[in-house]
Amino acid sequence: MVSSEEIKAEYFKVTGYSSLRKSQQIAYDSGYLERDSNFIVIAPTDAGKTGIAQMLMSKKLMAGLRIAYLVPIKALINEKRDAFQDCWGENYKVFPSSDRDVTFNNADIVVTTFETFYRNDLRRPDITSTFSLVVIDEFHILYDRLRGYNLEKVLTVIKLLNIQLICLSATFEIKEEVAEWLDAEIIFIPADARQVEINHNYIDLSAIPKPRQINAMYRSLEERELYPAIIFCTSRPYTKTRAEKFSTESTETITPIREIREKFAEIRGGTSFTENQSSLMSCMEKGVAFHHSQLRKEVKEYVEESFRNGKIKYLFSTTTLAYGVNFPAKTVVLYDLSFGSRTGSTDVPVHTYLQMAGRAGRSEFGDKGYAYVVAKDGTQLEAKVPKYLEAQLETAGTHIDEDDYFKKTILELIFSRKNKQNDILIFFEKTFFNYLSSKEEQLFTPFSLVDTIREKMVELVKDGFIFNAGASGFELLPLGEVTIDFLFKTFKQHELKSFFDLNRYLESKGEVEYDFNFLYEMYKMFPECTVGRIYRKRSDIIQNFYRTEYRIRNRNDIDKPEYSTYATYHGWMQNLDEVQIEDRFKVNPHPLAWSAREIRDLLIVYKELADSMRLDVPDEFTVFSDRLRYGVTKDELPFVKIRGLGRDSVRLVSIFCRTSPIFIQEYQGSLLNKLTQFYQDRGEEEFIDVLKNEIRGIGDYRIGKFVERVKEEL
Repeated sequence: MVSSEEIKAEYFKVTGYSSLRKSQQIAYDSGYLERDSNFIVIAPTDAGKTGIAQMLMSKKLMAGLRIAYLVPIKALINEKRDAFQDCWGENYKVFPSSDRDVTFNNADIVVTTFETFYRNDLRRPDITSTFSLVVIDEFHILYDRLRGYNLEKVLTVIKLLNIQLICLSATFEIKEEVAEWLDAEIIFIPADARQVEINHNYIDLSAIPKPRQINAMYRSLEERELYPAIIFCTSRPYTKTRAEKFSTESTETITPIREIREKFAEIRGGTSFTENQSSLMSCMEKGVAFHHSQLRKEVKEYVEESFRNGKIKYLFSTTTLAYGVNFPAKTVVLYDLSFGSRTGSTDVPVHTYLQMAGRAGRSEFGDKGYAYVVAKDGTQLEAKVPKYLEAQLETAGTHIDEDDYFKKTILELIFSRKNKQNDILIFFEKTFFNYLSSKEEQLFTPFSLVDTIREKMVELVKDGFIFNAGASGFELLPLGEVTIDFLFKTFKQHELKSFFDLNRYLESKGEVEYDFNFLYEMYKMFPECTVGRIYRKRSDIIQNFYRTEYRIRNRNDIDKPEYSTYATYHGWMQNLDEVQIEDRFKVNPHPLAWSAREIRDLLIVYKELADSMRLDVPDEFTVFSDRLRYGVTKDELPFVKIRGLGRDSVRLVSIFCRTSPIFIQEYQGSLLNKLTQFYQDRGEEEFIDVLKNEIRGIGDYRIGKFVERVKEEL
């Protein structure tokens, strides 16, 4: 057996370190390397808890055993893979598994997400059972509703597989029930083990009129040089409006606007910009930026790169930057203490604040980091601020008990052939949900896991997802089959009710639809796909249409489904430019493109349900589906499907053919017909010359692709 000293020596060898950090020394002295127990490591951000896991990983690798390293989000996969590749790449195979991979049986270390490991176990437990150690990074995700649900399922299958487990967390309330459920020992690392101390405090703006509070905060941060700073807001519009106010306060130019515009033009593929993009460019000139999910991926990457390079002093962000990804700052500010909604507001959880605070303080910014909570009124100052500063953590619970999640878990088990009542019972017996429920029962709260499972299965039978096949167990009906197959393949989280409604809608219509009204119904059935209006803006075009055609009189009832449908059908599917979509329909074009493609993916479910009902699926339905996918007109489809030709270049050629006198006067028919006729009449050389000289921004490569497609038609 390999000794602890040998493991430590191997760890030093692969990492290049010569000594253990305080957190690692505490773990090492506890003797954890000598035991095959499960462990929960609770250590501050940047205290070296990954190194604690890496020593245990070294032990397993030295013994010729396999490891799965699980993370909550895809963005972390490559970051961890690269780190492990640097350590062990010469002697071991490190495999990053994306969320769409279904097998990973040829690697010593597999880095993947919670969901991928879980779904692989349901399909191929013979592979997942070969792991000797599973590392759970970001264990505090158990607090989160959706990701916590996924993590609970992962932990349940690991318990069933009886694999050694080590969980890493920066923010977690030490509760004996979690450790008892996992049969784990707790390794607690104190806050002073962090390399850079974080100073937690508050900024009191309660005496300042609200319109001037953000300006006062700018002066407070600037005077004390508390930058680079990440300022967390609880809504996307807030990140933008507050960044704009900060930028107007600044009198210095950090990056020349010409340099920024050139970069955006490269990303955009043109020199016209959306209002969001124009605003962001103006902010970045002054060293300020905003960051949220409705920005283009390339734009977010440019913002992140600029922040890391010191070209952004103040970054306003939603919680997307709070978890996991290495994004350090000197200062972190929680500006909003609650999430607002139509039904009320919910306080930002303390564990979320602590995750945000963990971004603060790195050695490159000095020997201290700073985390601030903003008090905007007296109530916040007295009732809310103290719980953040005192780190009054919430209790982690179960989310699998939610009706939709519970039923989905049953469907997943049936899908994976764990389809007898006893199979399903065995799984749920190992869940945190059952552990907590059993504890409550001991406190005189009646609970029956068998009855709970039976109740949910009766509802699934009633709704047409499954049927009881007798001795062979439960089987999926077509609705259950296509639903769970879709959820497994796409990792989407639509509620089962949406699929039930889609099935019932199709049954009531008795035919396959592919028009505006059908798209409208899809957006209403799958509200997660909708996009909202730009903050405080409305489109007269859309408002008047629904008042006239659908008799919707209350303008507040014309909202996400209505805007999503109209902007998708008359903007995205007509291949309008981003700027045109934003200007006419008052929606952000980037999320609209995502939204349309989400609906297109759901049309696969719709078609499979239609096939199960033996309904005819017209060719026009496929055209409709493809237009949703690519964001073009029917005329443009033959070109946009070619690799290397995006909707932007196809739009340029299409507009040219609709407006050029040559084409208007001499050529008729579809876009493909016009270009084919022109190519036949004028020859390849003139065809290329006309496109190159008359259409700005298309380039030789794409012109060559048009030539290839036209020649296919001859």
